Parts: sequence; C-alpha cells; structure tokens
Amino acid sequence: MAAAVNPIVLGIRLVVGLAVVIALIYLTGLALRSLQQRRMGVRGRPAMELRESLPLGPGKGLHLVRIGKRLLVLGATGTQISVVAEVDAGSLEDTGRKDRASQADSNERRRFNEILEAYARCFEGARPRGEDPDDEGIDL
Repeated sequence: MAAAVNPIVLGIRLVVGLAVVIALIYLTGLALRSLQQRRMGVRGRPAMELRESLPLGPGKGLHLVRIGKRLLVLGATGTQISVVAEVDAGSLEDTGRKDRASQADSNERRRFNEILEAYARCFEGARPRGEDPDDEGIDL
C-alpha cells in the first residue's frame, strides 16, 4: 500500500529545494564576478585593450594595443604577430588634440556666407524656381 504524501512535508521539500537552487545561482554569480575582476587592471579598466586597427591587406594589419601603461604598435599577418614600435602615450594624445584644435580653428575662419553658399550649391538645379505653386515668389 502506498503511503499518503503529506502536503506540508511536500511544501517544505519544495521550498528547501528552491532555496538550494537560488543559493547555487548566487554563488556561481559571485565566482564569475571575482574571476572577471581578476582580469581587470587598475580602476576597473582591462589590463589589455585594442585601441585602433589599420588593415593593410588580406590577413595583414597594424594594431595599436594598450598593455598597462604602455602603447604598442603590433604588426599582424596570417601566421605571426610582431612588435613594430612602442609609442609614448602622452605624445599620441597631444597629437590628437593638436589636430582637433587646428581643424576647429580652420572651421571658425570660414565665414557664415561661405558655408551658406556651399550648402545652397548642393540644392541648385534640384527644382527650378517658381514652378512650385507653394513657392510664393520667395527667391532663395
């Protein structure tokens, strides 16, 4: 004869089993988080980071990689990777700032009318003037 299952015992077993599964999921999350933090460098940044890549052909390229505080230019082919040069991070950032500053200066030197004329030339010939009934004689 089969013994009757007590619903209270069944409920307790269900709650305990669910608690064990939730605890295992939580512990797995903690373990994965600690493994990920070991791979991180200072202040939560990865110890190694690909900054830029320049493809040179099929299977060939140059890569700027940051490893700790060092910037390396790596040449990569289909069969090997080699260090081409080590770049000073400060000089690289200064060059980028100078390029952006000179570009901003040249843009500021252009007068508003030159920019407007260049923009208007893009639309010349798109639609003859005066043919649109909504034009109302406005000559742009």
